[in-house]
Amino acid sequence: MDSGVDKVVPEKASRGTIFTCNLCKLEARFDYLGRRPPFAPHIAFLEDGYICRDPFGSSSSSQRPLFLGSACSLCHATVCCSLSCSFFFAKRFCLPCARQNVAAFCPEAQAELLKALGAKP
Repeated sequence: MDSGVDKVVPEKASRGTIFTCNLCKLEARFDYLGRRPPFAPHIAFLEDGYICRDPFGSSSSSQRPLFLGSACSLCHATVCCSLSCSFFFAKRFCLPCARQNVAAFCPEAQAELLKALGAKP
């Protein structure tokens, strides 16, 4: 996913293509992998990710994208956006990688990361 090139999941594959978080095991069907989902052309995410149409919205709002997760920029594990699974600061990091590399983040990011990890700065 480092290429920055958006990838539309083929219609046939999208019916059974499942996003799975490697940490919490959340599973959800996704419709698109990339930054700019074609069903919501006015939205561009800051990272490549697994995106689905809003399954809870009405038919008129079903074009709203729901960002499920992305790959950790260090270990490439697929993780969801939950604060208990990943941390985003310019790039996505799974919490195990973020914990191992907390000193590499700037002080502001370290404070946010320590909050997510449940530790005091």
